Amino acid sequence: KTDQGKWLRPVSPRWALRYGQRIDKMLKRLTGPKRRRPVIWIGPTSFPGENAARMGPKITALLRSRIEAFAGPVFLVDAWENTTDDEGRPGKVFQVEGMKKPLPMRGHDTIHLTAKAVRALMARPAADVIGTCLAK
Repeated sequence: KTDQGKWLRPVSPRWALRYGQRIDKMLKRLTGPKRRRPVIWIGPTSFPGENAARMGPKITALLRSRIEAFAGPVFLVDAWENTTDDEGRPGKVFQVEGMKKPLPMRGHDTIHLTAKAVRALMARPAADVIGTCLAK
């Protein structure tokens, strides 16, 4: 929404500007007054539907650009990439290093990720970032 309470369509350049401003505002709050507090931002996951297929990559790209431009310790876990298959569709199974066979990525609703998928595709990458920070 704009400051006047009007909805902006996601195809509008004003939408990207406004969404980017909101990301920047959140980053400033989360990193603290001196921008020293580390933040791990987990982006949107993929799921079935035309709107999701259109908006997920757009939001992820905007997050990535705002995080890269931000002067502070912020890291993005690209959950969109981690939850799509090789053809860019919502993944149905996942397999990470050390796993003997693929496991289901989603629950019965085909949208929500299983707990194992969340651990492997989002929590593990976030923990890797934390480990890197602690090693410094």
